[in-house]
Amino acid sequence: MKHLFEKTTDIKRVGIITSGGDCGGLNAFLYGAIMTALNSNIEPIIIPSGNIGMYNLINYNEDEIIPATIEMAESIDITRCGSSAGNTRAKIHKIDDSKAWERVLAGVKKHRLDAFVICGGDGSGRESLRYVEHGIKCVHAPKTMDLDMQSYSVGADSAINKIAKVIGDAKTTGETHGRVLIIEVFGAKTGHIALRGGLAANADAILIPEVAYDLGIVYEDLKRSLFERIYNSPTSTGTYVIVVAEGLKETEKRPGDGGATGAGAIIAERLKKMMADDKEIPKLMKKARLFVPGVNERPEIRDVVPLYIARSGDTTALDINFGLEIGSGSIFALLQGLSGVTILGINKRNVNYMQTVEAIKKRKVNKNRVALYEYMGFCFGRNTKAFEPILNEVKKPPIRLY
Repeated sequence: MKHLFEKTTDIKRVGIITSGGDCGGLNAFLYGAIMTALNSNIEPIIIPSGNIGMYNLINYNEDEIIPATIEMAESIDITRCGSSAGNTRAKIHKIDDSKAWERVLAGVKKHRLDAFVICGGDGSGRESLRYVEHGIKCVHAPKTMDLDMQSYSVGADSAINKIAKVIGDAKTTGETHGRVLIIEVFGAKTGHIALRGGLAANADAILIPEVAYDLGIVYEDLKRSLFERIYNSPTSTGTYVIVVAEGLKETEKRPGDGGATGAGAIIAERLKKMMADDKEIPKLMKKARLFVPGVNERPEIRDVVPLYIARSGDTTALDINFGLEIGSGSIFALLQGLSGVTILGINKRNVNYMQTVEAIKKRKVNKNRVALYEYMGFCFGRNTKAFEPILNEVKKPPIRLY
């Protein structure tokens, strides 16, 4: 192929890894990296199943680890979530083998790999820095549904749209049966996708790790809103939807990191008890002509956990575009001698990047943003905070994803 890009390094073969959990945009990343490498006279080598493949690379024959071709790139369905290269959460330093890195280095040497691109989240970013520490050139492309790195991360928009769709669909059964729905979504340490997905689906309440919540406030909002909807409905139907980030703390009135999953079930059980102890509920049910002794004495509360649905299916156009850019930008960065950096995207001719050690720092949901949506009427489990806007004229056009 015609050499379109002037290199400043002698890189000839680049290993391409998708790492961490799968999500939208990874296949677009692969396509962008492969095609940019081929157009730059570089051999792109897809590493099977990420770090699992790196650990076992030494066991592959040389004719089994061969450069990707245009035909292979074109066979990748960039519109779908997941990774054609295979993903793994395995980290080299956590493998139960004191000589794991020696195996990796031997595999790198055997297959004549000059550098690597790793597409993954903050954990994969830290892993990319371990590659650098072991003398391997490596560039990181940001991927995480949690949106908790400093840069935008491929996969987040696809997850947010899927979550919004799931919530919207679940509302139909909630309204039919007059149920309260608690929908638990990804977000072990931050609430970005719970916030964005919940807002996009017009959820009633959103509980995230960054905000100390009082379930009593949620309960009162639930009771008022649900019965208003039931009374205003000609068929006495209505629903109330609470979106919960999986990492919500079990203890009320304390923000922070909770367990990996299960927050939705905990919130559901607490609300059920509050409703069972509320002497006003039977009266409200009778007023709505819904009360049946021993059968239908109070609204049902159900927890729904879509989880892996959020990382499957179709990829949004935004994640496809961004995936293509960071795949391409990663190769350009390596060819200009960069290592230990995270690609932020491409704006005009600028391949934007920052040091990976800075890019992987945790980014929480901003409390001012929460206050803005509280001002609009969304419930976050606390008394509404004042939102004090500051008008700010921007004189230069902002950097846009589109």
